[in-house]
Amino acid sequence: MVRPFLILVVSLTAFLTSPTPAVGEPPDGTGCSLPEVTGLSLQEAQHRLHDQSRGIHIRLDPVDVPGTPPPFAISVSGNCDQATLKHGARLPNLAERTLQQATEELEGLNLAFSVPPGAGLDWTVVRQEPGAEKIVPYGTSVGLEVRAPVTSPPPVPPTPDPNTPTPPRPTSTKKPTMVAVPPLKGLSRASAKKKLAAVGLKLRLDPDSPRMGKVADQDPPKGRKIARTTPVTVWLEAPPDTPKAPSPGGGLGLAGGVALAGGAALTGLLLIRRRHARQQTPQSRLRTFAIRCVPHPDLTPRVEIHGSGSVSSPGIR
Repeated sequence: MVRPFLILVVSLTAFLTSPTPAVGEPPDGTGCSLPEVTGLSLQEAQHRLHDQSRGIHIRLDPVDVPGTPPPFAISVSGNCDQATLKHGARLPNLAERTLQQATEELEGLNLAFSVPPGAGLDWTVVRQEPGAEKIVPYGTSVGLEVRAPVTSPPPVPPTPDPNTPTPPRPTSTKKPTMVAVPPLKGLSRASAKKKLAAVGLKLRLDPDSPRMGKVADQDPPKGRKIARTTPVTVWLEAPPDTPKAPSPGGGLGLAGGVALAGGAALTGLLLIRRRHARQQTPQSRLRTFAIRCVPHPDLTPRVEIHGSGSVSSPGIR
């Protein structure tokens, strides 16, 4: 009995005096374990690994790190001397976004996507796989479930009631531009028209007015305010008659010259007859004379009187 008891005591003593390994010590006996970094940003994960082991060498997977958006740690493997840190992108919530918005955001995260065939860019995302906030490696394909937009028919305008009177159209309340009538008396028709046009008015010639002359009266009178484009009626005063220029023959034409010559001839004839009456004897008889008026290109009248008998008589030319 004593011997088995002694063996038990010795075995228990040896067990209690043997060194106890540290908690979390890896089986390789190095005395270091890698911390949990999943879900941390890549920068925070690297700091935690360096805090655990100052001399650790960290290799990134993938090696290229995008600038934006910031990457997140997925997992870490290795030991406290050399560790591989795998990183990727955190998925956003794409629900209720259009397919165009969702695909543009996934492309910005270096992720792929898959959509049903025939889906339009205006369709709406209703579900995604993997879900939002999951951290996935770059290049992961995200499945998108979308639905077509609901288009409502255009509203049908109400049918107007034939018994309802049509409301009158609103009349324009804009007041016309008013201008003052300029003075026109003494101006020619062309000058008056130009002066009225300068202020936006029109000229109207009274039907009973002469066509030419100076403005003698106007309606409305000068200074009155009237709407622009309103016609202004004017009356013209005919110019006085211009005296005719005298002709080269002393102011008489061909007809006047002939008449003057005829008058002079008759006067001369009367004088000759009176003189002859004093000189004739009882046996003598009256001599007759012929008067001839010869037209000549020269406008100066020329009269010739020829006696028909032997009685001498003065010639008239």
